[in-house]
Amino acid sequence: MRPATATTATTATTAAVYQAILPRPLPSHVPVQEHHPAANLAERPITDTGADNLNVDDVNPTPTPPGLAGRAAASRTVQPLDLGPMNILCDYCEARHWVDERVPSSRSDQASFESCCKRGDVVLPRFRPPPDFLRDLLQDNTTAARRFRQQLRPYNAALSFTSLNCTATDRGASSGVNCFQIHGELYHLQGPLDTAAGQAPRYAQLYFYDPVYATNARLRANTGLDAGILRRLLNMLRNVDNPFIRLY
Repeated sequence: MRPATATTATTATTAAVYQAILPRPLPSHVPVQEHHPAANLAERPITDTGADNLNVDDVNPTPTPPGLAGRAAASRTVQPLDLGPMNILCDYCEARHWVDERVPSSRSDQASFESCCKRGDVVLPRFRPPPDFLRDLLQDNTTAARRFRQQLRPYNAALSFTSLNCTATDRGASSGVNCFQIHGELYHLQGPLDTAAGQAPRYAQLYFYDPVYATNARLRANTGLDAGILRRLLNMLRNVDNPFIRLY
């Protein structure tokens, strides 16, 4: 006759094994597949050979109820990543940083950064204040100033020396802040300085012509711009000694 203690131990072991192979509720991040009974048929019968010889691979798990995967996916939430305020200044150039941008060897209360100026090794001159006319266009709330800010790219293209060639893309974005994105290389193309026969001058070629004629040519190529603003922008570029205009 088997001792009582051995019977109790065997029963406890058998219960533990069956507990290990019984299905448990899946966490929300684990994908759940729909159950197909025909695909989960056991290839050989399970014989009662005792807990020591039980193979958990021989026992099919209980099928997941249909629709559980959809409910689990719907219950998942995405937590935003908060880096905190961008309010820590570099000791050398005063560029703003997040605290986690510091070099690994610095402490959070004495953060040091290298991505801006390499700890003072790179010194860049500060931007000069813009001319009064351009500053007013960028800051005023007049109708002309607001329209100018809406047409910054056409004005820039009208006064540029070269043309831009690239493959623009929005990467499928349908909302949010609009920004200019490209795929592949970006080229600046400059043609010959002499205008080809039968073609109107454009880009750098226009800087060889009288300002009035050049402004009219720019307006024909870039419709919708204000002629007065375009003429004053060209005069502004000449007055600030634009180095590229002097070349022509």
